[in-house]
Amino acid sequence: MARFLINRKEITGKSPGTLIYLGKRKVEKPRIRLIHYDLDSEAEVELDTLQECLQWISDKSVSWLNIDGLHDPGLIQEMGDMFHIHGLQLEDIVNTDQRPKMDETDDLLIIYLKMVDFNQEERKLQSEQITLVLTRNILISLQESVGDYFDPVRERIRKVKGRMRTKGPDYLMGISKNPMLIYLFNC
Repeated sequence: MARFLINRKEITGKSPGTLIYLGKRKVEKPRIRLIHYDLDSEAEVELDTLQECLQWISDKSVSWLNIDGLHDPGLIQEMGDMFHIHGLQLEDIVNTDQRPKMDETDDLLIIYLKMVDFNQEERKLQSEQITLVLTRNILISLQESVGDYFDPVRERIRKVKGRMRTKGPDYLMGISKNPMLIYLFNC
């Protein structure tokens, strides 16, 4: 039976905004990584808690928070509280059967995407939900599993290649013809 038919039973009758992960758990423990940069410097750290990212966020620099693993509702709720993401939007983040779409508020732009890849070992297509959340000075990317989809973008940040380190998080996301969204669509 299709996975969405099985998992939908868990959310039937629940209040809107209830965080129930719909999908196959792809990592044991969520991984939180942060890349923080400006024109002159770049730092990459793996965080134990979301609260640790607050010390890095600044109006004078760009922070990119990447969360691998969507199955921890407490972590997703904490992120929502920290960055003022509505409960219904959080529900869409953990609903991996969500169709690709975009939400916009006064303070946020959220893009829900599907990354389709061919698994050579199993010889079948597989998909993963990727969500991008843009705030004023931070980009948050959420993936179901640890992946290397954004490694080319990370390399450009590390090597100060192109205009990447001179622009804001909207450029990083791809709103201004930048690699992240363009790269995903060209994979």
